[in-house]
Amino acid sequence: MRDHTWARTAGVVAALIAGVLCIGCSADDPNVSLEIRIVQGTPADHLTKMTMVVWGGQWTYYARDEVLLTEEDVITAIVVTQDNGAPAMRLTLSKEGQEKLLRVTQNNVGSKLGVIINGRLQCASRIDAPVDTGIVMVTGHMLEHGAKRCSRALARGAA
Repeated sequence: MRDHTWARTAGVVAALIAGVLCIGCSADDPNVSLEIRIVQGTPADHLTKMTMVVWGGQWTYYARDEVLLTEEDVITAIVVTQDNGAPAMRLTLSKEGQEKLLRVTQNNVGSKLGVIINGRLQCASRIDAPVDTGIVMVTGHMLEHGAKRCSRALARGAA
């Protein structure tokens, strides 16, 4: 059962970390600003209000100031094809990035991680269990050209 929980959590975090990167990338952006922060649904002092556009409306979250992971934690970002033919991105985190992700997910089980791309909240997902992998398979609703733009921008940043 624990392996199932880990796989589910890894999938959620993978989708969170990069499944929506394509939304925030444009062909003109030489770089992608990626921030992973803890977010919550209720306001509090010292939290930044962020609105996330979703199908059918928008949701409001409040982000902590501490940036937990950035594009600097990504070593490689490549586009791959899933078994169902849909594009995905495979991110390889640096050793430090892998350790950060593990610490963040260990210390924040039950909280939500927010992915902020170029200053805009793209998604927020619940942490169900610690994630200790340095390879993050990115799935989600993305088009191949968007995935390629983002992976190129992330790769330039990693170089």
